[in-house]
Amino acid sequence: MKKCILFFTVLLFTIGLMAFGYMNWDNPPFNSEKSCANTVSSEELSAAFLQSINNEKVIDFSFDLGSKYDATISKQDLLNAETANDIIPNVADWSVYPINSMKVTLFTAESTLSETGKNITLTKAQTSILQLADYANNVHLLALSEGVHKKTGKPANHDLNYYVSIVPEKEAEYSKGNDALIKYLEQNSIAQTMIASEDVLRTGNVKFTIDKYGKMINVTLGNSCGYDSIDDTVIRLLKSLPDPWNPAATSDGENIEQHFDFIYGMIGC
Repeated sequence: MKKCILFFTVLLFTIGLMAFGYMNWDNPPFNSEKSCANTVSSEELSAAFLQSINNEKVIDFSFDLGSKYDATISKQDLLNAETANDIIPNVADWSVYPINSMKVTLFTAESTLSETGKNITLTKAQTSILQLADYANNVHLLALSEGVHKKTGKPANHDLNYYVSIVPEKEAEYSKGNDALIKYLEQNSIAQTMIASEDVLRTGNVKFTIDKYGKMINVTLGNSCGYDSIDDTVIRLLKSLPDPWNPAATSDGENIEQHFDFIYGMIGC
């Protein structure tokens, strides 16, 4: 009985897709060349649908666009920073912790520089290494908290960590908006992502650069999500986006390149 119900469910799903395609036959989308290049067949979707309803648990397949680290700061704001709170996100207030040591590390393509101070106020040495920072570099703040939390009154004996990526004052953006980019990837990879299994799926990562002319270059796979077919699909879709990018710019209005990490698959803990 269950097999019969499953068969008719898939059959109705496929018929619905065929009917939709027939109704749109005489009215193709405006940009038909780009649309057809990424169209999936009803057979592919039916197979993916059949596989998905056989899975015991629905997979939360996610997409996200960002820098190497979630926390970011513009180069100008970093150069003007006086305390750790000027660098880390606003939601992370380190001033309420009994910090007696803080190490600041700058990661560049050529070197790693570190300086340690006694509290969250940046020392002259720490400020000096941050003055060497450039776009696409990363900063690590490591503080030692020992004592009582200033707000809760409870013991706060632990380390505080934050990794921060340095980004342009005006970040590069997909011309239709980054939300539209995510939606495009979601819709055009559904035949592949619907068959993902929780036992196999991992966090995938594709790295790329938007140059000062708004062109995507250096598209490479950083980490596989566990499925070669999904990795290949994400790379193909990123390389063939239907709309251009607006390049990044400095505070002076000079166009510069920006590096991105496109994350997909099982994101988070």
